[in-house]
Amino acid sequence: MTRLNRFPIFVTFGGSFTDDEIEPYFQKHNLSYTKVRPNKNLYYHVQVHDATELELLLDETYWYGAVNEDFFISFTNLLTFERRMVKGWFFKKERTVPVIHVTKEMSFITMAHDFMGYYLFSNEPCFDTEDKVKAIFPDDGTIEFY
Repeated sequence: MTRLNRFPIFVTFGGSFTDDEIEPYFQKHNLSYTKVRPNKNLYYHVQVHDATELELLLDETYWYGAVNEDFFISFTNLLTFERRMVKGWFFKKERTVPVIHVTKEMSFITMAHDFMGYYLFSNEPCFDTEDKVKAIFPDDGTIEFY
């Protein structure tokens, strides 16, 4: 994201482990945030204005993805929470779920299960080939592409 130098970036994270303890960190570093409680769980929407803010935010919040909480990064504010019917193995139940609203051109990143990777969803021309996607990441061998 910082190689693209494209801001603002919108980060939404939260779930069952989220609590108000993170707010003093946001306030200390002047991060623009709103909180939403679409159900019993707390989520934060943070608007990031530059690479320094992005680094501060990720240093403090990235672990949410590691514990399978919701963690979304986007160039536009796409995420809302809506009541939807959700199917389980033996049930159908209405729940509040995160919903991405697709716009004409949009991109967002979310974590894979157990922090084992990332998913980039995009319909933007800057990400329409594998080579273009790889070009925005460091080529030092620390990132593997599948």
